[in-house]
Amino acid sequence: MNIHWKLYEDDADPMNPLGSITLTGADGAALAAEATFLDSWFRALLIGLHGTRQPGDEWVEQIDGPDPLHFRREADRVWLSHDLATIDLGDHDAAFSEARAQAVKFVRRFQLRAEWESNTTLVEIQKLLQR
Repeated sequence: MNIHWKLYEDDADPMNPLGSITLTGADGAALAAEATFLDSWFRALLIGLHGTRQPGDEWVEQIDGPDPLHFRREADRVWLSHDLATIDLGDHDAAFSEARAQAVKFVRRFQLRAEWESNTTLVEIQKLLQR
């Protein structure tokens, strides 16, 4: 899996981290969201991939969206469904590593700003990264 994200503003407000995110699966298929709150996506990715450390299903509600993310793990592979799309994220551990690495970069964009801890989702992401 590959994650590409972009904040709409270089100096984005930690309380409104609006941007776009594209997840590209092992087979090249992509799932993309525009004009979305990236903190909600990173939170959901970390929770879902953490919850599928063993085979099974994990449903994660997004804070700012009506549709949950559905993670399904079989053996070492994991799939992600959102809305009507499903992508093969490939190897679970590699997908989890990519999600963690991108979430670290995302949180670091805001940590130098005094008000970053006012965004409880950013704080939750930080805690999820410490698991």
